[in-house]
Amino acid sequence: MSLENSLFGIDAVREMTARAGKIFFLGIGGVSMSSLAEFMLLRGKAVSGSDRVAGENTVRLEALGAQIFYRHSGENVAGSDMLVYTLAASPDNPEIEYAVKNGIPCVSRAEFMGALISLYKRKIGVSGTHGKSTVTAMLYDIFSDAGREPGVLCGAPLSRGHIQHDAGSGGIMIYEACEYKDSFLHFRPDIQLFLNLEMDHPDYFCDIDMLGGSFGKCASLAGDGIIYNADSETLVKYVGGAGKSRLSFSLHGNGDFNAESISHEGGRYSFRVVYRGSPEADISLGILGKHNIYNALAAYSAAVIEGISPALAAESLSGFSSLARRLEFLGMRGKSKVYSDYAHHPSEIAAGISAVRDESGGGTAVIYQPHTFSRTSALFDGFVSALSLADRVIIADIYAARENNESGVTCESLCSAIGEKAVYLPSFSRIGEVLTGEEKAIIVMGAGDIEGIIPYLGMT
Repeated sequence: MSLENSLFGIDAVREMTARAGKIFFLGIGGVSMSSLAEFMLLRGKAVSGSDRVAGENTVRLEALGAQIFYRHSGENVAGSDMLVYTLAASPDNPEIEYAVKNGIPCVSRAEFMGALISLYKRKIGVSGTHGKSTVTAMLYDIFSDAGREPGVLCGAPLSRGHIQHDAGSGGIMIYEACEYKDSFLHFRPDIQLFLNLEMDHPDYFCDIDMLGGSFGKCASLAGDGIIYNADSETLVKYVGGAGKSRLSFSLHGNGDFNAESISHEGGRYSFRVVYRGSPEADISLGILGKHNIYNALAAYSAAVIEGISPALAAESLSGFSSLARRLEFLGMRGKSKVYSDYAHHPSEIAAGISAVRDESGGGTAVIYQPHTFSRTSALFDGFVSALSLADRVIIADIYAARENNESGVTCESLCSAIGEKAVYLPSFSRIGEVLTGEEKAIIVMGAGDIEGIIPYLGMT
């Protein structure tokens, strides 16, 4: 069992934060939580927190003056004025219990982030089942290239500067707005960008109508309007009628902004942006995958609506580099190119495998770690179909995260459904036993701890 989002309200959390001298972050090593903690350090707050193990983020925060504990104990929270928690924490966490017992307000990451974002004059939220981090990073690059000095809160380290956040100084915040447990309902964007909508997070959303209803509520919060993918029928159903102003983008002529004259070479796509029948700019992407046309078109649409020239937006997107774990090229294993990808939903997996196959021409092996039992069970057929696009499928143990296996789904059942091309990997250290050395490309894929397999690949 995990915690729910707090419901203090943005104004109350802003006041609470302003009064707080010391803030404790539970799960401080996470990408988003570490960013919020650093924002507070830069604002002169005393910051402490806890996490299971040390990492790059915690080391950076400690160098900036944060006090970090690597075991959970109620005593860690003593002297704090508020506690910010990740939804992955459980209600019986000793730090949560101590805070509740001693009257220390406990604020969820989403509500705290919403209060922080509200301090900016202009706010652009990026939502969708897939592509949020990439589009957030694209927008950050465009606005930076335009001299707008944006702030950013991204769910992955950015390719530019290898950062995952920037306070900015231009009064604009570009941020990733996650739907999990309705987190994006704690933000008040001026422009809300919607990339796509598919069933996900079955541990919280019981069906697509519940998830779609949340997207509709998110759309209604946009102060000026929304920009959405007109090719996503489910998205159109739930957000197409919302917002003060509505603009859309499409690869099939269905939107206000359309991608036309699409071509590709070695899996990297070029296209022309046409706005309501008038050509505006040509974009040649340096990153792999047809799905990135949608991502680039979404970022372009939001940028030009915010007053950035079409030519500058197109130039910035053409120079965009892949961010961490989004078909990130890691190096060579013999004759095999090795990529790392965060994909953990069937559509993301299919897009990643297709992109690498476009480049390699086949001979693609995917090493996949399923993420959560509930997702693997609920979207089982989709995983089978997506993974089957690879020439070789290697399945690692399911990453449980916050869950128990209530469905009974197993890696072995996934391998069986895929067929002879799939094999179960009982240990990362045994990866050399199942790779032939003849693969043209290898994708290390998943959202858990699958990166732990990389040292065993023997790359050069």
